Amino acid sequence: MQGKPSSSLPPLVWKEAESLPPPSEALATLAPFTGSTALYILPGYPFQLAQALVTNFHLPGSTLLALVEAFIGREGIEKVYTYALTEGFRFLSYGDTSLLWRI
Repeated sequence: MQGKPSSSLPPLVWKEAESLPPPSEALATLAPFTGSTALYILPGYPFQLAQALVTNFHLPGSTLLALVEAFIGREGIEKVYTYALTEGFRFLSYGDTSLLWRI
């Protein structure tokens, strides 16, 4: 979706959004539906939709941290988390949040 407006999604919404067919197919057959997904977003995942991610700071080894690593890479995580620790950010569900962009 290069050059197109994009949105920022929270991690749990991403799984559902990324499980949908490509936008061109989805718009051609727009209709209500229900379903589930077993999608795990891990490093190397080819993102289709969002260019930005709004998320908290997660525990090492968690699937949410794996999603963040898939989005901004290992080097990106190291930079963001080093900054967060240095500045005294709070971690986990009731902590601070971040807005991360894919570049």
